[in-house]
Amino acid sequence: MYKFLGKLPRTMQRFLLGILPPLWLLPSKLFLKTLKEDNSGESWGKEFEMEMRIAGILKPLQGTVVPIFYGEVQYSGMRALLFSDIGGFPLNDPNAPEIPEPRLSQMLNYAFAATLRLGAQHGDTRLDNIHLVGDRIMIVDWEMGEYQNPHSEYYTTNLQAMQISDVNHLLKLYSAFRKSLLTTRRYPCPIA
Repeated sequence: MYKFLGKLPRTMQRFLLGILPPLWLLPSKLFLKTLKEDNSGESWGKEFEMEMRIAGILKPLQGTVVPIFYGEVQYSGMRALLFSDIGGFPLNDPNAPEIPEPRLSQMLNYAFAATLRLGAQHGDTRLDNIHLVGDRIMIVDWEMGEYQNPHSEYYTTNLQAMQISDVNHLLKLYSAFRKSLLTTRRYPCPIA
């Protein structure tokens, strides 16, 4: 239903959103991310707020490069963020189809360029935070992310370098992961 609404003109979308019950718009599978605590019991409040802020900044990319963010909810008395379940495979899933490096590079460059253009830098580029969903890459887990004014001189000057750094880092991790699958036939845990 949600994909259908997205194809309609904005005036029609507003009209339908006003008369349809909200549950009709939610997908059948969702992902709930609760506020974390570290080993000492300290909450990750700052990281939780950052993920929520970046989700808002990346709204134009929701559903294509990042999951759809539905907002903050309360779950069992805890703060939580509600996202669409994107499915697919994290890049460190041994069951994921192998992607040739040139194609993976192209897919990663597209995704990172899109997020960086809006001022969001991921900050936790690990294979488990990058998902292959159909024929595209989606980036999850933005709690370690940073926001920079995308119009600042520093940011525009260094935009391409940040993208190249993230993509090259992930390509190296992916290559090592795929090689380890061939030699060990077990699930490796490369450290980012």
